[in-house]
Formats: sequence, structure tokens, C-alpha cells
Amino acid sequence: MTTLPELRMALAEAKIARQQAKDDHQTRKAITEYTALMAGGKNAEERAANVAQALRADVATVAALEHLRDCEADVERIEAEITGAEDTRRQARLLADERHTLALERLAASWEGLAGMPLIAATGRKEVNTDGWFQR
Repeated sequence: MTTLPELRMALAEAKIARQQAKDDHQTRKAITEYTALMAGGKNAEERAANVAQALRADVATVAALEHLRDCEADVERIEAEITGAEDTRRQARLLADERHTLALERLAASWEGLAGMPLIAATGRKEVNTDGWFQR
């Protein structure tokens, strides 16, 4: 099982990879758009259609977009794992708190049971000498 700090480190690395993939995709997209616009067209609609066609046809741009989507999925997966690990930790803490509360309640109940007992009955002697107890 992966620990929470390891998951947080993996999330940081996945976010770095996502940002690099985003930068790569934007660069490839800009190059493809520029190349398509330089090819020209009769009007703005034709130029926009040429750019859209070039973006769909360019293998490097499509691959960069797929890589970006994979990186985004990795970030979301790791964030979900962190949430699950935090929930598991929270549940374990609640169970421990419940056990501690139960133990304290049992201790308090046993003290209440002893509070009513006379000192003689607790020691098993009829007479209890409390003089000089501090000298022992």
C-alpha cells in the first residue's frame, strides 16, 4: 500500500508532467495553426476550416493532445487515491477514538463502583491506622 506522503509526491510529479504536456500541446498546436494560416485561403471561413483540418491531420498535435489527456487522467487518479487514503486514515482515527472513549467510560464506571465502598472493606481489615502513613 502506498503511503500518503508517497501519493502526495506522485501527485506533484503528475502535475509537473501535466504542465509539460500542456506546454508541448500548445506549442505543437500553434505551429500547426501558423503553418495552416500561411497556406492561406480565400476568406476567414476557409482559413478557419484549413486550420481545423490541419489540427486533426497533424499526427504530432494529436499525439500531444492524447498525452495531455493521459497526464490529466493521472492527476485525477492520484487525487482520488489521496482522498481514499485520507478517508481510511480518518476512519481508523475515529475507531481508535471510539475505543478510547469506551475504555474511559469503563474506567469511570469502575471508579464509581469503588467510590461507595468503605475503606475498611477495601483493605480487608477492621481498623485502619492512618497515623504516620506519610512516614513510610
